[in-house]
Amino acid sequence: MVFEIEKGIAVPDPRQKVRRTYPFPDMKPGDSFLVPCKPSETRLMGRRVGIAARRWALRQPGKPRFAVRQVEGGARCWRIE
Repeated sequence: MVFEIEKGIAVPDPRQKVRRTYPFPDMKPGDSFLVPCKPSETRLMGRRVGIAARRWALRQPGKPRFAVRQVEGGARCWRIE
């Protein structure tokens, strides 16, 4: 395998804002968001959002809580605390 050597590419700043998929940090209790998906994917998408919410909440002070439900049009996630 041959690797190409490149010059002049800056090293990314580790403090730079990390791309995130879901808006958990911006949510207040009572807020929600919909993840649109096909009816056949709603259960899987709900699980993915729920796992992401739990993992994010474990790293936060005060341990915010979320609820995820299958609704028409996709999966909806609410911040409940």
